[in-house]
Amino acid sequence: MATFTKILSDTKTHAKVLLSFDNDSTTTAAAVDASALSGHADGAKLHITHINYGLTGRLQLQFKGSSSDVNAIDLTGAGTYYGAVIKNTATNTTATGGDIEAVTNGASGFALLTLQKIDMGENS
Repeated sequence: MATFTKILSDTKTHAKVLLSFDNDSTTTAAAVDASALSGHADGAKLHITHINYGLTGRLQLQFKGSSSDVNAIDLTGAGTYYGAVIKNTATNTTATGGDIEAVTNGASGFALLTLQKIDMGENS
């Protein structure tokens, strides 16, 4: 799997992250490393507020938990998610708190995530 992650903006309260995929197998990989964002603190969280996507195959985003991950959303096709905030309910007080993983099944394309920072040093 080739997963490309690019941080497009990183403010005190939000971040925009572009994920792109070129994959022909089922794989789980890191999508967003919260510690790469400004103000990160152990146990901080990222909520998903908006997604633009265009995909072939299937993409599942998961919040990284200490003992188990929590499914956030499944995406296929093309569209925009601008519904209720998808809250990170994973239990994780470690450095991986806030991380988001991508589980792909033949996914190729992109997902542009707008993320709300919760309990990061700059906004807590």
